[in-house]
Amino acid sequence: MFEAPRFPSIDFPQIEVVELTVAEIKAMSDAELLSVLSGESEHEGIVPQPLQQLITAELLARTLAKNAKPHWSVVPSFWLLVAATLLAFVAAVAAILALPSTSAAVRSPAQQSAPASLPPESTKPAPSGQNAP
Repeated sequence: MFEAPRFPSIDFPQIEVVELTVAEIKAMSDAELLSVLSGESEHEGIVPQPLQQLITAELLARTLAKNAKPHWSVVPSFWLLVAATLLAFVAAVAAILALPSTSAAVRSPAQQSAPASLPPESTKPAPSGQNAP
C-alpha cells in the first residue's frame, strides 16, 4: 500500500530559559529587573511569561510602596489649615462683639410712623391761586 515518506530528523537548538527565584527577584534592584525584562542582562535566554509577570509585579509593588508615603507638605498644610480656621473664628467673634447694640437703635412702631417734627407754618409754600400781600 501507500507508505509515508521519511524526512530527516531535525535537530532543534536548545532554547535557554532564564530561571530566577522569588528571593533572587526581591534581592535585585529596579534597574537589574528592568534589564532582565528587556533582555539586556547577563542572564541569557528567553524570559518565560510567568517570570515576566513576577518581575512586573515586584516592580509594581516597589512603586506602590514608594508612592504610599504622604507628601512632605501634608502635615504642615494641615496645621496651617487649623491655625487659619481658629484665627478666622476669633476674627468673626471679634466682629460680632464689636457691632453696636441693636436694642437702642430699634424704635417702637408708633415712633416709626409719626414724623419727628413738623415744618413751621411760615415755610409752607403759598397755595397757587392766591397772591401774597
